[in-house]
Amino acid sequence: MQAAARASIHPWQFGLVLCAVVTPLPVLIVWFADSGIPTLAFATAAVVSVPLFLYARPSGFVYVAGTIAALLVLWSFIGAMAGMFLFFPSALQLLLVL
Repeated sequence: MQAAARASIHPWQFGLVLCAVVTPLPVLIVWFADSGIPTLAFATAAVVSVPLFLYARPSGFVYVAGTIAALLVLWSFIGAMAGMFLFFPSALQLLLVL
């Protein structure tokens, strides 16, 4: 009999993605309390959490984390005037997952 070893995600990778999700939350909560709901910022925060749903698929987890990191770097620079620069640390954390 042969036991197939399943590739797994390192706990540090999962922790980094979790930190990337949590990093912008304090600012988003303050925005929510002060000026209503900035839907674009919350939608971006939701996209950052997508790799957490791929925990069972390590190859998909890393691929999605890298793709979202690249998009967040661009979004951070394009959306800097709208305050989206707060997602830049999340992008760096997602890049560390790779």
